[in-house]
Amino acid sequence: MRVDSVRPDVTSLMLQVSQKAPHPELLSAVEKDVFRTHDVTAEIALTPMGHAVIWKRQGSVLCELIAEQAPASASARSCLIQKIRGCKTHIIRPATGGWEYSVSSQLELLEPDQFLGAHEDLLSDLHRATLSHVFPTRNRLSPAPLSLLMLEVTGHAISVHAFHSFPTHCGIVRTQSLLELSGPH
Repeated sequence: MRVDSVRPDVTSLMLQVSQKAPHPELLSAVEKDVFRTHDVTAEIALTPMGHAVIWKRQGSVLCELIAEQAPASASARSCLIQKIRGCKTHIIRPATGGWEYSVSSQLELLEPDQFLGAHEDLLSDLHRATLSHVFPTRNRLSPAPLSLLMLEVTGHAISVHAFHSFPTHCGIVRTQSLLELSGPH
């Protein structure tokens, strides 16, 4: 299943978590929004490569970014930079901000028929997503790459579930992030 699209090679994607937000021009957001709850601001964006979630609280910043490579300027303040492979979970406790952050990432490379089933499931979830985008494809008979992000607030926690399909490689990238708040709200 060969498809030309705006998506990069799914096997080249990196997950980066840093204490500095990338410059807005580096994000190339196709969809974005801002949410405020308790005393936290979450700037969320979908990009051709994946997504960005920029958390801000009490003067502290924590940024989750899925991209082909980490921006050089951000590596000095990075808590995590890793290639997305298999299924991995990380817990980060920044020194400031009064929060604990955990992120799980998973890359699934599927057989074409399995990919089409998973892709159909994601299409049916587009209406429930906080943000979603269907990217163009050059072949109208092939599935279009899509991204969806769901943000949920429960008590003193904010969770983000993101899904990105990569039809060229029959790949699905899934991330789940949880920001747990402590201290004054």
